[in-house]
Amino acid sequence: MIAFGTLPNLTVAQTDSPQLTHAVHKTYTRADILEIVYKEIKGGSYNAEKLSLSPKSSFTKDIGFDSLDVIEFIMNMETAFDITIPDPALEKVHTIQDAVIAIDGVLKQQR
Repeated sequence: MIAFGTLPNLTVAQTDSPQLTHAVHKTYTRADILEIVYKEIKGGSYNAEKLSLSPKSSFTKDIGFDSLDVIEFIMNMETAFDITIPDPALEKVHTIQDAVIAIDGVLKQQR
């Protein structure tokens, strides 16, 4: 579920994930995206709060995601950023850095 509210000059979206509340239509740097990705992984339902994460962390090998976890994570990111990542880009998402690049690419296309 997504709840929407407003602030002056911003639209704010809040997802079911308590970690993901942010302004939609905001310009994000890759560092901003990385921080949101980390918050989702550590604060989501993935039991990863104690993991040491880096951009090179593999979703399956380092974080322990199964294929369903990866799909759920991507869906949460799409909701959080109000985007749809195309299938060809999804196939390249294996690490946190890959996810950041995919999200950044879609956001840049929307500008």
